Amino acid sequence: MKLRWTSHFARAYAKAPEGIQTAFGKQSLLLLQNLRHPSLRAKKYDEGKDRWQARVTQDWRFYFVIQGDAYILQEKRIARFRSQEMPAELDAGEQKNGKRQGGFRGPEGAVSKALAADGQ
Repeated sequence: MKLRWTSHFARAYAKAPEGIQTAFGKQSLLLLQNLRHPSLRAKKYDEGKDRWQARVTQDWRFYFVIQGDAYILQEKRIARFRSQEMPAELDAGEQKNGKRQGGFRGPEGAVSKALAADGQ
């Protein structure tokens, strides 16, 4: 299997905090190895569009479709699930000095390196 990013997904990834990007790298490697890995908790999200959901962390999910031998990461669909118990300072922690932290890491990034090591 291969992992393919749409441009919409790449933009959503770029907006995610650095820790979430790192966690996504780990989870995407698990996805490539085993769709049913317990850590992913992957499930069919939308039967009509054949869209799947998998876990990045307890609060973050990503969405994809399976086409042939590829997982296609779609749309602006790396998403944070907010719980009412979450302190407000965690929401503010995504930004520092008025600028969003993290960003798309390009070919040198953690996900790209991990995929290269895996032969993708």
